[in-house]
Amino acid sequence: MEDFAFSNTSQQQITTCIDDLYMWLVVEVMKKGKVHKRTKKQANWTNWVKRWCVLTPQYLRYYGTDAKVSTRVPKKAESNQKGEFTFTKNTKLESLEGYSGVMKNFQGRFRLANVPVLEMEIAVDDENEKRAWLSDLKEIIQCLRDNTTPVQKLLKERHLKSMAARENKDGLNKQVEDIESALIKTKLRAERQSKKQVFDDTSTKVVKPLTTEKPKTKIQPKRPSLEKESEEKIKAMFMKIDANGNGLLDKNEFANFLKGLGLNMSEKESNLIFKSVDTNKSEQITFEQFKNYFCLYIMDETETAECVNAMRKAFLEADRDGSGTLNFREFTEFVWEKNRSARMTKILKSFANITTDEISFNDFEKLVSGSGAEVLVPILEEEIEQGTDSSLDDFEGRLQKVYKDTEADELATYIRQRWDKFATFRRAGQTGSVVMTGGHGMVADIVPGEYSLIDLACFSDLPPLVPKHAVVKDTQWLSSTISGKSGKIIFPLEYDKQVPIEQATSELLRYYGCSFADSQQEKISLLFRHGIQDFTYENGYLEKYVTATNGGAGVEKHDFSHLDCPLSEDSGFFILAKFMDNGEFHITAFRLPVRHTLYVPGGVIHCNDYLKGTWRTMLSDETDIDHVHLTHVVEEGQEEKFRFQFT
Repeated sequence: MEDFAFSNTSQQQITTCIDDLYMWLVVEVMKKGKVHKRTKKQANWTNWVKRWCVLTPQYLRYYGTDAKVSTRVPKKAESNQKGEFTFTKNTKLESLEGYSGVMKNFQGRFRLANVPVLEMEIAVDDENEKRAWLSDLKEIIQCLRDNTTPVQKLLKERHLKSMAARENKDGLNKQVEDIESALIKTKLRAERQSKKQVFDDTSTKVVKPLTTEKPKTKIQPKRPSLEKESEEKIKAMFMKIDANGNGLLDKNEFANFLKGLGLNMSEKESNLIFKSVDTNKSEQITFEQFKNYFCLYIMDETETAECVNAMRKAFLEADRDGSGTLNFREFTEFVWEKNRSARMTKILKSFANITTDEISFNDFEKLVSGSGAEVLVPILEEEIEQGTDSSLDDFEGRLQKVYKDTEADELATYIRQRWDKFATFRRAGQTGSVVMTGGHGMVADIVPGEYSLIDLACFSDLPPLVPKHAVVKDTQWLSSTISGKSGKIIFPLEYDKQVPIEQATSELLRYYGCSFADSQQEKISLLFRHGIQDFTYENGYLEKYVTATNGGAGVEKHDFSHLDCPLSEDSGFFILAKFMDNGEFHITAFRLPVRHTLYVPGGVIHCNDYLKGTWRTMLSDETDIDHVHLTHVVEEGQEEKFRFQFT
């Protein structure tokens, strides 16, 4: 393929070649042929039937035998497809002995099974044909387990061999890893020639300072990070574009904004920029998407606007049918027209990691900085060097000017106007007196998008809630030096043994570093193996076991985490405590609502001596427990054990 010359090849031959390559690389047809098959139904096997089978990494599809006249895979709507077998990581493949029956005799036979869903036997004419089928089927199942495909595996192996040969030859790895490093010399050349015109108030050319320093490390994509003032300015811009005030930008609003910038863009160009911002393809732009785009392409000075614009121009030119995506043929024909020196194997390698039939502009960007760099970068270099003016070139510059002209306090003005009916809200009672009013201003303006509930519900302008708690000074925690034995915690003479009771809420539990676990809970890291078990605390647990058998009530801490969920209404009290920086010891007795699961991280001081009923608990036996008995000073030099009283 590498030595194949296309210069003397007809358009029809090139089209046929591309079709065949498409079938192999995209549809990934690995094998086609006539076989005999039978299927197991309710413990009985069907009769042998002749079928035309097409094998891909996902399916074995079988058709009526007249389908074989086509050189391509028949579409289901136009063929007599009889069924398909779907491969999974758990698909079983078994080689069988030849089949000999009254009417049928086969030399090669094997079995495919997705137990208990489907079992199928396939027979071919001879052992050689059987070995060929088994080889491809084994590779498919192994690739599924490795989360790849046979074609991707082959291209990767060829790529590794090519890289190894290149390194042996000159000791250099010339693969382009990032678009910035690939185009830096072209960017400097373009800047030196001052071909990039920046839109500003005076319409004069601005020549950026040149630097010949090469980046010392690979530039990694940045996560957008903004100061509050910058974010408010971007949001104020967003609100200006959002004509109907619903917190989302549609294509018409975005196109009108581009016209307002003085950009005479075609619908195709406008849609391409819109899709660049609309990363989830919802046909609407959220504020979060707008902000992310602004940070990456407008405010991030390490990002080259020339590169982005060159990619947009190339993508628009390659998109022959104006669909907003590129298929395999459009991509191949575009690269071949622009870069005749590119070998076909390099063009094919560009698609090694593409798993869909159509690629978006975001996919195209990834190709430029990844597997498609060798064939696409020369095209983009030429595009930048030509320095042709277009609306796409001016977009970033004009957007940045709008940002500079926007004041942060414009957002506050907009929000006041947007929510004025709430701020001026009044309700009067029967006598005319005001019984309900709106606040002096909106606490927050929430635009459509995806949020963490904790970010919405934990209001940063409010002080944290503090649960009722006992404050004990001069408390001493004395851990035992013998494994399995309890130490003691010594309370001073003036402590009255009283602990206040609180109804547990997430805000109050947070005081002790705990929380309720729910579907919105962030992920946690467990350092040890844990088990979850139901434990029932019978009547008399505190008196008959804790006090009489276990040496008295206490508190404990350990490195493993707890989950504690009461399964009955009367569940007793769960004790949480902590030492403060000033040496004070704070204690609270919490009542937990039924079926609310308390998460207690490792290291938190707690106690379950006062629980009742059945609790579902997660715990571990892989670390020691630092348990201490409650000890009270009754007089100078004398101590006695006690248990908490609740108020």
